[in-house]
Amino acid sequence: MKTKVITAVCIVALLVLGNIFYSSHFKEKEMNTINRAVASPKVLLIHGFTGSGSGVWFPWLKAELEARGYEVFAPDMPNTSHPKFEEWLSALDPFMEKLGADDIIIGHSLGGKAALHAVLRARKKIGRVILVAPAIGKKTEKEWEKMEREWTEGDVPALRKFWEEKISLEDISQFAEVTAIFSDDDFAVPLCSRGFLPKEWKYQVWRGFGHFLSPSVPELLKEATRQ
Repeated sequence: MKTKVITAVCIVALLVLGNIFYSSHFKEKEMNTINRAVASPKVLLIHGFTGSGSGVWFPWLKAELEARGYEVFAPDMPNTSHPKFEEWLSALDPFMEKLGADDIIIGHSLGGKAALHAVLRARKKIGRVILVAPAIGKKTEKEWEKMEREWTEGDVPALRKFWEEKISLEDISQFAEVTAIFSDDDFAVPLCSRGFLPKEWKYQVWRGFGHFLSPSVPELLKEATRQ
């Protein structure tokens, strides 16, 4: 009789423990699912040569995206007037670790070139990459000479070295959907740069935006938030 009672008690204890484990396991799984569902999409904004995370349209776009529930990063890149490739990529590494397949990178000018290198370096799925007047493609010697005469606030030879850093644009498509946006009157990025784009990329030519230096660009907000 005593043995039967002990056996019964053990069975009840095992059932109780099993129920606790079962409930705990599936409650945790359910919470993880909920957390993933409500996680804010992230956006990384990367400025360009001589720029900053608080320059041109960056503060405006950051505020607009945050008002719509996005988590936005707009870091100041190091030595922005004398950009060095490895310094910029190292500065972006911590932000790339935070991004995933539902997130967005928006790079302006040299920040567009940095964004592409960052994606290849991270070798992980990113939702979308939006390049605004990206520093890709080739410029002639005359174009570089003209830029060096006119863009006196920065180290144009350093810009050129970064701009011409080798990259396989075709490899980007396996990690992200890419949209490149150009203006028909950009003084820094020739419209012919779109001829270097891989066929998988999307591109748009906007009229009258120059090098996209205005304090707000509603059209860009629309592109960033499209589903």
